[in-house]
Amino acid sequence: MKNNINQILVFRQYIFKDTTIGQMYIDGKFIGYTCEDALRPYKIYGQTAIPCGTYYCEYVNSPKFGPNTLWIKNVPGYQLIRVHGGNDEADTEGCLLLGEYRNLEEGTIWSSKPALTNMDEHIDKSKPIVMTISDAIGIK
Repeated sequence: MKNNINQILVFRQYIFKDTTIGQMYIDGKFIGYTCEDALRPYKIYGQTAIPCGTYYCEYVNSPKFGPNTLWIKNVPGYQLIRVHGGNDEADTEGCLLLGEYRNLEEGTIWSSKPALTNMDEHIDKSKPIVMTISDAIGIK
């Protein structure tokens, strides 16, 4: 049975001082590793991970990241949250970074361009896009 929506699951696995590393799946298929800012009990602008929850997403033309940038909509207390390339917390400002590889000793990811292409190829743009972000700390 085909899905009527694109279901993206991001689950966080590892917490570092300034970074949170996880994995992204689309409709059950592994897409890549994620990197976000630190999990915090309160929001610090540009330094706090997206709250757990389910969000609608859509592709937009971002002045900073270009056409076909995935926007995570209606994140409480956040604006302009995108999925884009980068390696660590210095590249995110609250956004979700995506990469093919991770380094758990340093809390980084890399090889973003192929991972973003993989994500784009697994999203049917004619269907709604829903992303669920959850904590699964320690699950490998």
